[in-house]
Amino acid sequence: MNLATTLLLGGDYRAALPEYRSLAADLAAEHGADDELALHCRRQAATCLAALGANTEAVRELNDLLPDMARMLGPRRQEVFDVRLQLGLTLAASGDRAAARRVLRDLLADQTLVLGGDAAQNRELREILDHLRDVGA
Repeated sequence: MNLATTLLLGGDYRAALPEYRSLAADLAAEHGADDELALHCRRQAATCLAALGANTEAVRELNDLLPDMARMLGPRRQEVFDVRLQLGLTLAASGDRAAARRVLRDLLADQTLVLGGDAAQNRELREILDHLRDVGA
């Protein structure tokens, strides 16, 4: 885990990706697919993919990860909200701004229920949505 994290923080996403994938597989085999650390490694692998420009694959990984995280942690946990935000931003980076806006609008609705409308996360999310609208999604 230390090696993978060091590689990721150092910007060596190409080397970090197989480390995170290997860790995720090993942890899932040892502790089960819903192991929290295995889920973290899967998320970090998706982060590496997005950083490498493999947005389509990153979106697929995040879409696969979300139901597992929601089942393990609960759908209204901040960690799940963070992955939904990551998914929306990755969709936008891939050029699918309409899908990004759908994901982010749904996230805003759920976060508002949990955090309240004036939460900093929601203000930031509204700014992102405004930007996506302004660039012609």
